[in-house]
Amino acid sequence: VFLASSDPASSNSTLGIHMEILRFLAAGNVDDGKSTLIGRMLYDSKALQKDLIENIEKLSQRNGMEFNLALLTDGLKAEREQGITIDVAYKYFQTSKRKFIIADCPGHVQYTRNMVTGASTADLMILLVDAPKGITEQTRRHAAIGSLLGIEHFVVCINKMDLVNYDPGVFYKVRDEFQNM
Repeated sequence: VFLASSDPASSNSTLGIHMEILRFLAAGNVDDGKSTLIGRMLYDSKALQKDLIENIEKLSQRNGMEFNLALLTDGLKAEREQGITIDVAYKYFQTSKRKFIIADCPGHVQYTRNMVTGASTADLMILLVDAPKGITEQTRRHAAIGSLLGIEHFVVCINKMDLVNYDPGVFYKVRDEFQNM
């Protein structure tokens, strides 16, 4: 993970965002891990009700998989059946210091307009990049949309590093390519 900013004066050590509520979105290409990342955040922050966790456990088992954190954000039946995000899913959690509103945005090209909706009120974008695939046209599109909508702070999350044997060269290649966009 590395931080990027559309403001060259911003520091990578702090986002400079001082507000009670932080609105952010997870964006990136399809299957880069957006819903799973948000599910992990919600699960780890203990922002989920016990019955929801139990339902996701049952649904995961029914589909022959381990506990699938991505299912925590897929609210539409079609999303759960197809295993994709179609509409923006808003989730909420808080810590003792801040409240968060997360927009889980779709990665498919045909649902880009839904991603724009999620980005329209965001203060920060978490842009996921699949390490084996690297930066794709959709990654570039989401970054450009975020920038055009005035999002100043980006967290670029290079996911699935295990699939490239944690090769630091892959990380640095993606980082450099993003910073030169």
